[in-house]
Amino acid sequence: GNYETVVVTDPNLARQHIMLASRCVSHTDDRRYAASVFSDIFGKVTNSRLYYALVESAIADEAMVYSDTLDQAGAFLTYISCDPARTGEVIEIYRREVAKFVAEGPTESEIAAAANNIATIATLSGEMPLGRMMGVGGDMLSEGRYSSVDDHLERYLAVTASDVQSLVADCDLATFATVTLGPAESV
Repeated sequence: GNYETVVVTDPNLARQHIMLASRCVSHTDDRRYAASVFSDIFGKVTNSRLYYALVESAIADEAMVYSDTLDQAGAFLTYISCDPARTGEVIEIYRREVAKFVAEGPTESEIAAAANNIATIATLSGEMPLGRMMGVGGDMLSEGRYSSVDDHLERYLAVTASDVQSLVADCDLATFATVTLGPAESV
């Protein structure tokens, strides 16, 4: 089943903008590292599973997934832009790719590439005073303690394929709330 679907129709738009929201873990849950690794593997703007299924195949203009971990809850947020006539097809391809991911899990090379990509971004962010202070502030607010950049890097690099696969199954990304904006009058 799905959560609510909201269709906002605007005939002045040429593309259909689709947002899917599924459950994710909170910022205080250590599985948030697996959530970030999943987002990188499955929904990074380029070179991800969703990118190859939708964008490279010219079915959609853009497709991305990111994990938004908050204080006591979280969400996997998926954004897809496509031709309005392909809205239903795009959502079905998304479901198929999620089911395939849950069934097969990520490869070890996908895990390593995602962890290295995230670690690089975390390291670069940690070298900027504002980026580091935002990280320290977030840790203090959510966990009540300081965590070094190295602590975070170790957690990302420790994520396994099994961690990611079980998190995605637990969060049930095939169940989502849908909001679309564009000329289409239905999903």
